[in-house]
Amino acid sequence: MISPDTAKPLQHCNYYRSVAAVICFTLCLVGMVFSSPGATAPVIKSSSIPSLSTRQGLSQDSINDILIDDTGFVWLATQGGLDRWDGHHLVNIAGPDNILVNASIEKLFLDGQDRLWISSLESGVFTLDLTTSEVSLAIDRPGLATYQWIQSAVDFKENTHGELFVALEHEVVKVTADGGLEVVYTLPEALRNNEDIIRAIYPASRYLFVATSAGVYALNLTYEGAEVGSDEGTLDKRTQEVNYLGDIPADVNNQNAKFLMSDSQNRLWLGTVKGLFKADLTSLQNDLDDGVQTTFSAVNTQQNIWQIVPDGSNSFWLATNEGLFSLRKETSGSWRSVHMLEAQIGEQQLAKSKIRTIAKDKLNTLWLGTEMGGAMLWTPDNQNITHIQNLVGDPQPPLTNNIVWSLYEDSDEILWAGTGNGLTRLDLTNLESTMFLQQPPALADQAEIEQILPTADKNTLYIRSYGKVQLFNKLTGQTMSLPVAGQQGAEILAGWVYGLAVDTRGRLYFLSHDYYRYDPETQTVEKLEFADERLQAADSGYFLGTAEALDNNMLLSTADGIWAVDTQTLSSRLLYEYLPAEKASGASATSWEIQDDVLWLGFPRFGLLGIDIESGRVIRRFNSDNLLKTDIVYGIKADEQGSLWFSSHQGVFRFSPENRLIKEFVYGRELNVSEFNDGAALILHDGRIAYGSTGGIAIFDPSALSDGNAIQRPEQPMVISGISLDSRNLPLPMKNLSDSHLDLHHDDFGIEIHFSSILASFNAADNYVYELNRNGRLLSQSVTSEGKAAFAFLGPGDYQFKVAPTTERYDYNVTPGVLTFTIPYPPFRSPFAYAVYLILFIVAVWAYIRFRQQSIEKLARTERQLKVMGEAFTQTRDWVIVFDEKMLPMAVNPAFCRALGLSENDTADEALSQLYRRKPAIRQQMYEPLLSLEPGGFIRRETTVHAADGHHHDVIIDISAVADENKPECIDYYLMVFSDISEQKEAERKLVKMASYDSLTGLLNRNLLLDRLSHAIENAQDDATKVAVLFIDLDRFKGINDSLGHGVGDKLLKVIAERMTSLSSHQDTVARLGGDEFVIVRERVECTDTLSSFVAHLIETVETPIAIDGEILCISCSIGISFYPDDAITPAELIKQADVAMYTAKKDTVDGFTYFTAEMNDKARQQMSLENRVKLAYQEDRFYNQYQPIVDANNETIEGVELLLRCDMSDTPMSPGEFIPVLEQLRYIVDVTRMAIVRALDDLACWQHQGFHGYVSVNISALQFKAELHLDTLRKMLYERNLTERSMRFEITEGLLMEDSEFAQARIREFQDAGFLFSLDDFGTGYSSLSYLKKFPLDVLKIDKSFIEEVDVDPQAAALVKTTIELAKTFNMECVAEGVETLSQAETLQLFGCYNHQGFFYSRPLPADQITTLIEQHWPDVSSV
Repeated sequence: MISPDTAKPLQHCNYYRSVAAVICFTLCLVGMVFSSPGATAPVIKSSSIPSLSTRQGLSQDSINDILIDDTGFVWLATQGGLDRWDGHHLVNIAGPDNILVNASIEKLFLDGQDRLWISSLESGVFTLDLTTSEVSLAIDRPGLATYQWIQSAVDFKENTHGELFVALEHEVVKVTADGGLEVVYTLPEALRNNEDIIRAIYPASRYLFVATSAGVYALNLTYEGAEVGSDEGTLDKRTQEVNYLGDIPADVNNQNAKFLMSDSQNRLWLGTVKGLFKADLTSLQNDLDDGVQTTFSAVNTQQNIWQIVPDGSNSFWLATNEGLFSLRKETSGSWRSVHMLEAQIGEQQLAKSKIRTIAKDKLNTLWLGTEMGGAMLWTPDNQNITHIQNLVGDPQPPLTNNIVWSLYEDSDEILWAGTGNGLTRLDLTNLESTMFLQQPPALADQAEIEQILPTADKNTLYIRSYGKVQLFNKLTGQTMSLPVAGQQGAEILAGWVYGLAVDTRGRLYFLSHDYYRYDPETQTVEKLEFADERLQAADSGYFLGTAEALDNNMLLSTADGIWAVDTQTLSSRLLYEYLPAEKASGASATSWEIQDDVLWLGFPRFGLLGIDIESGRVIRRFNSDNLLKTDIVYGIKADEQGSLWFSSHQGVFRFSPENRLIKEFVYGRELNVSEFNDGAALILHDGRIAYGSTGGIAIFDPSALSDGNAIQRPEQPMVISGISLDSRNLPLPMKNLSDSHLDLHHDDFGIEIHFSSILASFNAADNYVYELNRNGRLLSQSVTSEGKAAFAFLGPGDYQFKVAPTTERYDYNVTPGVLTFTIPYPPFRSPFAYAVYLILFIVAVWAYIRFRQQSIEKLARTERQLKVMGEAFTQTRDWVIVFDEKMLPMAVNPAFCRALGLSENDTADEALSQLYRRKPAIRQQMYEPLLSLEPGGFIRRETTVHAADGHHHDVIIDISAVADENKPECIDYYLMVFSDISEQKEAERKLVKMASYDSLTGLLNRNLLLDRLSHAIENAQDDATKVAVLFIDLDRFKGINDSLGHGVGDKLLKVIAERMTSLSSHQDTVARLGGDEFVIVRERVECTDTLSSFVAHLIETVETPIAIDGEILCISCSIGISFYPDDAITPAELIKQADVAMYTAKKDTVDGFTYFTAEMNDKARQQMSLENRVKLAYQEDRFYNQYQPIVDANNETIEGVELLLRCDMSDTPMSPGEFIPVLEQLRYIVDVTRMAIVRALDDLACWQHQGFHGYVSVNISALQFKAELHLDTLRKMLYERNLTERSMRFEITEGLLMEDSEFAQARIREFQDAGFLFSLDDFGTGYSSLSYLKKFPLDVLKIDKSFIEEVDVDPQAAALVKTTIELAKTFNMECVAEGVETLSQAETLQLFGCYNHQGFFYSRPLPADQITTLIEQHWPDVSSV
C-alpha cells in the first residue's frame, strides 16, 4: 500500500498510479532519511495499550481519520469502510447500494446540522444525516486532468460564520446555504500537470490558506474582480504563495504541506512531510495585505506531521510517522518534543510506527489511528503509573523475581522488594536495582521473602522467609538469626512464625503456637498473656501493626474480629466482632487504614468495611453486592486526596467512600498485570502508592490522577446506541436514542437494545443495571456487562427502558439513559376486538336459544318440557321459568329453585305456589309483564330479588312470548330468564362512587357537587327560594399535616366530614373539593338569620377539640357564603363567589364567616390584576434600588443607607406597599431581594472607593430569612468587593420573630457571630413584646414613623418615644428614628438622646448615583439650627 506522505498522492487511474509508484519509491528513500534523524526510543513501552482492530470487527486495520461526535460515538474512517464505535459494538456504514463497503474512507467531518461528511476514494463525498440515517452523495466532481476520476475531499473546515469549505484534490469549494457548491479556489494547471494536489485548508477571517504538495498558498477572500483560477497555470491576482521555509533549503518533503490549524493563541500551525512551522495568524494576514512576507518559526524541521491536537494553550499532541509525540513550550520559550509511543498491537510491533490521526474525548483520552494496527486508545494519565517488572529478553531485569510479596522503603528513597526468589534493592531515583538472597530456580521457594519490617538499626531489616524470621544486613547483603538470650527463645524463633509486626519501640510481634514479642534491646522472647479469654493463638491470623489514632495500640486480626492491644499493659479491646458468615469463612482482615476516625478493614473475601472508632459501629460496608466489582480487598492505603486504594485479583482500585466513586486500574488498559498480592502495599515518602503483584511492582501517583472532584468530572449521558428487531429492519437515527420514543408494530419481536457509557474503554467490562417497565410496572431488571439487553417477546403496552452504570466513576459522571416505546394490540386481539367477540357470542347464544325454542314447539308439551329444560336448562346459572300459553307454570330450572329456596323435587306449579305463599307480591310482578306481551314480543327489565341466601341480587329479567309456528298470531309459551348481574352492578356503583365521591371522606366531589347544585338551582327557580353555598376552609391544617404527618391529617379530615354531615339536614349537600376545602349547599333558604345560626353552630362544631392518636387537636375554619340568585346564577360562579368571600373571612378574627359582596369580587379582580402586573415586572426586571440616608445628627455625617426597593412600570406606578406583599405571596421576593442585595453591594463598593465608610441596611423577608439567606454566599459576595461584614445590616420585623422563635434566635446568633448586625424594624407597630428585646440578640431598634409624626406636639407620643429610646439604651442597642420630616422632630429626638435619624427632613430615597453627592455633604447641627 502506497502512502501519500512521500509521493504526490494523485493515483486515480492505472497509468498515473504506475507513475506515482516510481515517484513514491524514490521519495520514500528520501523520506526515510529525513523522517527521524535523531529519533529517540518512545517513553511508553507498555504492552497494555488497548486497540480496536479487525479482531473486534473493524472494517480494516488502516485508519485514515477518527472523529468523535457530540454524543461520544467514535467514527473510524478506514481503508476498508466506515465504522461507528459506541463503547461496546461496532456498526459498519454501508451507504446506498453498499457503495461505502470496502471503500477507502479518507476524511470525516461533522457540521453544525448533524451531518457527517464522508470523503471516499474515487466515489466522491457523501453526507450521513445522523437524524434520519440517510446517506446521500453531496460532491461528485471530476478531477481537472486529462483522465477521468472523481475527486475525494482531503479536508473540511468551517469558518467563524458557519460556512463550510471543502478541499478536494484540485479545488476548494464552499457549500452554500441551499446545499449548492461554489468553487473558491482551483489548483493552478502547472501544479496539476506536475501531479500536485491540495492536502489541507484553513479559512481565516480574510484569507483562505491552501496547503498543497508543492507549498502553501493564501487566497484573499475579500478581493473582488479576480477570477478563481488561471488557464495559463499561474496564480491569479487573489492568490499569494506563502514562504514558510525562510532560510531553510526547500526540498520535495518540506514543501509537501499537509496540515493546517489555528490554536487558542491565534497561531497558524503548518505540518509538512518534513517539519512543523507556526506563525501569528493576525500578523500573517496583515503582512499578506501589505505584500510583506511573514517569518514563520520552525518548531521542528525533520518530523513527518500528520495531525496536531491541542492539549492546552502551549501543549500539543503530534501524529507523526514515528508515532505519537508530545510538544510542550518550555519556560525558556523553546519547544520540546518527546516521543511518547509507537503504533503497536499489544506486544506486537507493527511494520510502521506511524500515527496517522488523533482524536481526543471528554476524558482527554487519545484515539490514535495507525496503519495496519487499527485504533489505539491511550490515556495520558497512564504516565503517572510506573511498572517495574522483568520482561522476556531483558538483559538486566530489575527484580529478583516478578512475584512480589512484600515492600519496604528506606528514608533515602530506597525501595526493598521481597519477591518469590530473593530480595531486591531498588533506587527510586534512577530505578537501578541490586539483588540479594537469590537462589537457583529449583530452590526459589526457599528464597521467598514474605515480609520485610524495619529494625531499630537502620542498617538491618527483619525479613520473613520460608516461615522463619531473620535479620538482613543491608551493607553486607547477608542474613543472620535474631540474637536471643536463652534456649527457649531461640527454639521459638527457629520454628514456624507468621503474622509479624513492629511497635513504636522496635519490638517484633509474631505468632507461632502462641503470641510472642521479641525485644531487640534485651534480646528476649516474651510470651504475651492476654486477660481476655477470647484471644486464643489458634484463632489468630496476624499482627497488623500499630495505629497512631488508637494511641499506638497494636492491631491484632483474629478469626473472631479485630482487637486493639495496648503494647505497654497488654490490655485488649475488641474493635469489631465478625459476623457469623465472616467467622465461618476463616478469612480475617489482612489490611487496614484509618481515615477521619474511621477504621477501614480489607477482607480477602468480604470486601471493605468501615468502623467508627469511637462507637465501634459499622458505618460502611462495600462489596460486590453494591459498589465494588470484587470481594477481594488487599493492601488498603489512603492518599492525601481522601481516597482509599486497594488491590485485588482484578487490578488496583481507587475508591472514594465520601462520593461513592470508584476508579479501576485493570490489565490491558493501565496495567500489565491483573493479580496483586496481599501484604505487598506501601505508601512511599513522596506520596505515591506501590503495590506488589504476580508480575512485578506497580507505582501510582494519586496527586497526578483525577481526584474524583464532582465539579471537574465531565458529565456524559448514558447512550442508547441502537435498537434491532428480529422481525424487521428498524430505521433509526445514528444519534443517542435516549429520551426518544418508538412506536413499534404489534407483530414485532426479538427486541435488542444496545447501550454504552461511551467514555469507558472498550477493554473495561463496565456493569450496567437496566430495567424494563410496562405500563408503570417493573417487568424485568438485570445487570450486564455486554452493553445490550434482549427481550424475545413483549406483549402490548407502553414500555420504559432505563439503564445506568452500577457504579460512579472518578473520571466522569454518567446520567441514566431512558427509552420509551409502545407495542400496540394486534387488530384481532385488542380489547375492542374481544368486546366484539363477546357481543357476537351473546348474539349467537341468544340465536341458539331462539332456534331451540322454535324447534321444541313441534313436540308435545311434555316432550317439549323435557327437551327445553334438558341438560342446559338444568345446569345454567340463569334462573329460568317457562309458562304455557295460559300463563301456567310449565317448568323451573334448579338454579331458580336454589336461588329462591324452593325444592328442586317439586313440580313447577308446586314450586311457584310455595313462592307465592311466601312472597305474595311477586305473583303480580311476574304475571303483569306477561299480560302485556303480544306473540313474539320481548320485554327486558331490571329489578332486585331477595334470594334465599339473605342477599339482594340485581337481576335482568328477559321475558319472551314465543309465537306458535302454525299460528303466528297465538302465543305458544312464555320464557322468563333471570340473569344475575350483581357483580356488574356492584362494579358500576363503585365506578360511580369513584367518579362522584371523595375517596377519603365519602363526601361528594366537585363533579357531583356541581350536578347537585344545578338541581338545587332548578328547584329554587320553581319555588322562588334561595340557595346558599358555604365554602369552608380549615385554618392551620397544613401545620398539622406537616408536624404530625398525613395520616393524622387524613383522620382529622374524616372527623370534620362526619361532623359536617351530622350537622346538615338530609336536604343539604356536603362535598369536599380537595385538601382542607369543603362546600355545603343549603336549599330553600328564606332569610340570612336562619343561615347565620347554622353557620355559628357549624363553626362551633368544627372547633370542638379532636383526639387523634393520643394528640388533642384544635382547629378552626373560615367560611364564605354566596346566594342564588343574589350573587350568581351558575353553580361554578356560586362556588367561586363563596371562595372569594372565604378569603375575606380569613381576615375576620371575630366571626370567621363572611357573605359575598360585589366589592369582594372587585377586590379579587384588582388583586389578580396587581399580581399580573407584579409578575410582568418580575419577568422584565423592572425592580430597582433607591437608598435613604441614615444620618448621625451628632456627628453631622451619613452613618449608612437603607435599601428601598422600587418598581418602574411604564403604565401605572406601584408602591412598595402594593408589590412587596404580592412578591412575598408569589415567592418572588427571594430572587428580587437577592438581586437587590447584589446591586446594593456593587453600589456600596463604589461609594467606599469614594471615601464612604458606612453601611447598607437591607430589609429581609421571612422567606429569605428562613431558606435563602446563606452565610457563606453573603461572605463571598462581600469579600469579592473588598467589603466586611459590618458593611451590611439586616432589618427584620416582629412578625418574623414570632413564627419560629427558636430558629430565629439561632439564625440571628449565627450571623452575629460572623460579624453582621440586626435591626428590629417598625418597633411599636406590632406586639412590641419586651420579651423579644431580652430573648433575641438584636443590635438596633428602629422606631416606627407613626410615633415620630407627633413626637414634638403630642406629649403621649413623646413619652412613648422617649421610653423606647431609654429602653434601647438599657439593652445596649442603637436607636434609629424613622420618618423624621421636620426640624422640630429632629430637635426633640436629639433632646431625648436619639441621634440616628432617617426621613424626608434629611433626604428622600435617591438613586445610587445621587447618593455620592450626599456622602461628602456635612449635615447641619440640628441643635444649632
